Amino acid sequence: MASSSNNSSSSSNHRANETRLTKLQSKLAATVERGSFYEAHQMYRSLYHRFAQQRRYRDALVLSVDGAVTLLTREQHTSGADLALLSVEALKSGEFAVNAETLQWIAQVFDPFSSLDMLERQRYIQSVVEWSGKSDNNETPGGHPAVHKVLADRLWKCKNYIEARYHFIHSDDGASCGCLLVEYSTRLGYRGEIDLFITQAVLQYLCLYKTQPAYDCFHVYIEQHPDILDDKSTMPCYPFPLLNFIYLLFIAIEHRTLTVFIILCEIYKPVLSTRDPCYANYLERIAQLFFGVEAPRRQRGGLLGALIDSLSGADQSTSDDITPPTTLLHTVDLD
Repeated sequence: MASSSNNSSSSSNHRANETRLTKLQSKLAATVERGSFYEAHQMYRSLYHRFAQQRRYRDALVLSVDGAVTLLTREQHTSGADLALLSVEALKSGEFAVNAETLQWIAQVFDPFSSLDMLERQRYIQSVVEWSGKSDNNETPGGHPAVHKVLADRLWKCKNYIEARYHFIHSDDGASCGCLLVEYSTRLGYRGEIDLFITQAVLQYLCLYKTQPAYDCFHVYIEQHPDILDDKSTMPCYPFPLLNFIYLLFIAIEHRTLTVFIILCEIYKPVLSTRDPCYANYLERIAQLFFGVEAPRRQRGGLLGALIDSLSGADQSTSDDITPPTTLLHTVDLD
């Protein structure tokens, strides 16, 4: 009987809080409509901290999201960005999980935020990715794939290809990444870079042990890029050697055959060693993840080690540092 009474009391308090919150939001909206943006910002901040002190983190989150969206859409960028960062504080303090509801809140905040070129936007991205990587007691240092997907979609919409690509690589949506790369390549790339766009993305996906997204990305890119295949009947023999290499690499990974992987790298060494200096490091990591090769402690040894060194170039040491390519493409952290 006592339990039933407690549940009823809790439900009643929740409804009362929601009613009060709705009234506060109406008052805040009226303040914004009057153009009193500074006053509205201070009211949002004050109420946020009051709710946080009372451990009403959900109310604090709802209020900060509402304030961030309201002010950002009215071009009050600094004030809106401040509230956006407070919304991430609420996610962390309330120990919210990554789910459909929290993803919707992130999307609401980032929609008006994504096209802005300001430091606070980058701070928001870093903060929300960090939160997502530690939610659900399931630590993902690079951030939750679903959060990266939300960010990538909105950055792509703004034609921010470089940042969108980065977040797609850390998501599980390889198909959308393939579509983005087609658009990126055809709008801003050179014809001689057609194979570089997709090869680097696939290798980076594989370095993050994302085999299915890598496969999806590759096949969408191949099928949709207007300058790769004029006659689909020629598949899987592509007019770019690197694309044939990637196609065969997927087969080697499927069968987990180290010998095939080594032979494949040897055959394509002329193109691998000249197109992008990052390939050697990527392939070394792929060898470790998919073919059981141990990471080198000091100096690479054996047939694969010699091959990796030759791909890197005679003037390079055994450092794991990644040198960004001198094209529109960019690298991604392998950890």
